[in-house]
Amino acid sequence: MAEISVVIPTFNRADMLGQAIASALEQTGVDLEVVVSDNASTDHTPQLVARFSGDTRVRYFRNDINVGMVANWRLAIYERARADCFVLLSDDDYFTDPGYLARAARAMREHRPVFVYAGGVVDDVVSGPCTLRLPFTGLVPGADVLASRGTVQPQDITLCNMVFRRADAQRLGFLADPDNLSCDSELYLMLCCEGPVFAIPEPVSVYRMHGANLVHRIHRSRRLMDHNLDHLVRPLAYARKQGLAKSVTQTFRVNARVDDAVRTTLLKLWLNQGAWFDECRTRLLAIAPWLINEIERRPAYQLTRLALALGRRHLRKRYPLSDGPPGGF
Repeated sequence: MAEISVVIPTFNRADMLGQAIASALEQTGVDLEVVVSDNASTDHTPQLVARFSGDTRVRYFRNDINVGMVANWRLAIYERARADCFVLLSDDDYFTDPGYLARAARAMREHRPVFVYAGGVVDDVVSGPCTLRLPFTGLVPGADVLASRGTVQPQDITLCNMVFRRADAQRLGFLADPDNLSCDSELYLMLCCEGPVFAIPEPVSVYRMHGANLVHRIHRSRRLMDHNLDHLVRPLAYARKQGLAKSVTQTFRVNARVDDAVRTTLLKLWLNQGAWFDECRTRLLAIAPWLINEIERRPAYQLTRLALALGRRHLRKRYPLSDGPPGGF
């Protein structure tokens, strides 16, 4: 059985998918499988994947209908992938270091970290490429990685550089919520609460940033805004449950701007519809009641809500939210 599953969920990106698959197949020194999970693409994705049919490591699956991004990830990882470890490689990203997965697999065997991650290049269509340089090397305490959230530029992680165990992901509820588009961040932050992490600081891949990235549409949908908070609130609550030092949780809370995210989302939801605010607040109280109560007691929160109330009708028209998720993927 393969040691690592390279999972490539895809939807209508045949023009980029070939590079992603080829870069996975160029990995050396590791037994892997490449699982392509096609979310009912309407372009020439099937024909593109057929070019790799001569390589038995490539396994192609096609959904009858588009089930959404998170559900497609879930199908690919839990029902189609077969290795104990996996890496999620988006169809628009690709590996640049052919030895990365071998190094990651060796680290998982020898050091037993909760996950392995590496540096990379973030290629922004607007600002151009920028190197993600990790502040860690080798085996490091997960608490240190958790506390560093929000301090690494241009972003903390890229998903295509992270190797997880399937059993850990399933145990922590990864991909259980289709409206949590930042579930990848939630997974790695929660795992940081459980043990050491292995870091490979050198760039190993290219992660593309462009207007079609679904995560950029979170602010348009009230459901996505609401459930996206989980990638910050749930790890914070889990860190407390796991007994991490208060200094660590407080540093994470400040660096990741957890309070700002919760406060801003609650107020935007309240501005649009009281029922949306109530639903989000009730859900968050079930996860971290101490956090919500503390935020709501602050004078700044109360004064901001009062100011919004005075211009609520006008502001609601300027900053509308839709009730459903945006389409795509």
